Amino acid sequence: MPKGSKELENQRREEIVDACERLYAVRSFKDITIKDIGGETSFTRTSIYNYFVNKEEIFLALFAREYMRWGDALQEAAERGGSGAEEFADVVAASLAERPFMLKLLAMNMYDMEDSSRQERLVEFKRAYAR
Repeated sequence: MPKGSKELENQRREEIVDACERLYAVRSFKDITIKDIGGETSFTRTSIYNYFVNKEEIFLALFAREYMRWGDALQEAAERGGSGAEEFADVVAASLAERPFMLKLLAMNMYDMEDSSRQERLVEFKRAYAR
């Protein structure tokens, strides 16, 4: 169980993003609602609004998480070294194949996420994106 309020906040945010990810695996962005996401968490739907103002911010957090994980995977591959451009291309292709949510969000839902999110959430996202 979390000890501090910041730890609890982070745990709840992750639970919300995890719920969104599960739903996104079987439904489209437009078909998922805050109510649906709330039904997948251990707390009330209205509690979600303490962490995110809308579903687009939840999806933005999902995209940022996936992007950070992708960056970590590429960094690990770079540290292992390789024998050239072709091997690097194979590593990038394999790492992208493991991230269908990131690619789907980037290709189909980026505008909706950015257009409907608060500036502070966009700044957090852009920092993750630029690292």
